[in-house]
Amino acid sequence: MKKNIAVIALKNSTFSKVENDFFEVEENFYNDIEIKINLNDYFEIGFIALDSNLESLALGYFKSFNIDITKINVSDNVIFAKTALSKQEALFRLEQKNIIQSCESIMLNDNKTSSTNIIIPFNASRFSISANKLQEISSFFSQKSEILSSRILLKQDLENLQNNHNILEMQECSAKAMIYKLIGKAIQVKIKEQGDENQIGLLGNDLLDSMILLDCNLDIDILKIIILNRITFIVSNKKPSFMILKYAQKFGITLIYYNGIDFRILTHNLRIK
Repeated sequence: MKKNIAVIALKNSTFSKVENDFFEVEENFYNDIEIKINLNDYFEIGFIALDSNLESLALGYFKSFNIDITKINVSDNVIFAKTALSKQEALFRLEQKNIIQSCESIMLNDNKTSSTNIIIPFNASRFSISANKLQEISSFFSQKSEILSSRILLKQDLENLQNNHNILEMQECSAKAMIYKLIGKAIQVKIKEQGDENQIGLLGNDLLDSMILLDCNLDIDILKIIILNRITFIVSNKKPSFMILKYAQKFGITLIYYNGIDFRILTHNLRIK
């Protein structure tokens, strides 16, 4: 259920007299993995989840689409489910619902359908920040909010935190809505700085070299949005799962976990000097 990994940590000078004190520590993370449900060899549904209660996962999912399941077998994190419905009828029932293809995706087992592929970019930023910058932003996590909270620091803000005039913060009840709103706000600031407020200019206005601070759970949906917008640094006060670490590493994101005492630099730690 959990996975232990050795990571690099940095003591916060607020709690330690020794500045820029790096050390190695072992952390454990919930080990969410890729789970697939195969229905009659018609199609596969992919999930990222913990590897427990898999039969319940399949039953609960298909119940939502009014698809009756007659048999379930689980083997190596693949759930094989059987139904008396035809492929056409099963697909028809799935299509009647608004399927959000983020933490789940549907892959047909034939080549008759075409789909639009989203190319997820690798964040190849060479921008680095000093360790004391992390200590300066830790005050964000001492703020008390009754709802979810987040902040984006653009590159110029990270370079000069003392004279940061762009207060890009967002509070929301929905984590996904909060991230979308915050990214939109940051893009608006970048457009204003370019001096052309009449153009939306979303293309070419990514957030490379910026940092996002999260006072909320970092799940795979939120991580995907961050990756697609090319945000380079994530600092969260909630411990991420192993799958989040895996994808942050894969797509070049520097992921940092702040536990209230020190910073755990989980991926791409060479960007922190």
